[in-house]
Amino acid sequence: MKPGTSLYLTEKDLIGYVRGLRPLVMEGRWELFNKVVRPLILLADAQSSYLTTDDDIDGSHSLRVARSARRIGEILGFTNLEILNLECAALFHDVGKLLVERHLFLKNGKLTEEERNRVKFHVTAGVSIIYQIDYLTGIIPGVNDHHERWDGCGYPNHKAGEKISIPGRILSLADAYDAMTSPRPYRPPLGVERAKEEIEEHAGTQFDPEIAEAFLRDCQT
Repeated sequence: MKPGTSLYLTEKDLIGYVRGLRPLVMEGRWELFNKVVRPLILLADAQSSYLTTDDDIDGSHSLRVARSARRIGEILGFTNLEILNLECAALFHDVGKLLVERHLFLKNGKLTEEERNRVKFHVTAGVSIIYQIDYLTGIIPGVNDHHERWDGCGYPNHKAGEKISIPGRILSLADAYDAMTSPRPYRPPLGVERAKEEIEEHAGTQFDPEIAEAFLRDCQT
């Protein structure tokens, strides 16, 4: 599969795929579950980047977000179960992108209002898929809120402050950090220091200030 190839799937197909993972979880076959879910993660990442299905999963956006989210959870004193839930939300946070036309994510120019709405739809689409999979419903708050902003200017529900779930606040920062430090069709990656400056500047507006402070403090160690 080459960059630019459409990865658009139907919701029925995607739900069927994720539902097929349930027996592996119910039987505790985590090693096989991880092997099966990895292609899905990579496909969702490839939908909005120049990644192809031949790329190394270790370089995927969702896995990097999961690693950052885990570290933040550890700093904040999360339990092992809370961290597992957070990581799972990170891995599935962009699954809805598989239901959005790929060319919208790769467009170099400014998106129209209709196109922006289609891109934003990936959050609602992802939640609608996960909602139908009972063993994944615990990650819905994080997936649903990962594009909300502390100041209420995010989407899809314009939540603000503590009305945003804690997993959502963590994923918002981890997602944004990886986006800033990764190449995009319309710009090269920002350096790590520049990305940290952006997080510091937007703490209290885009990001939960306490989570931003914890993340930046950890970057210094």
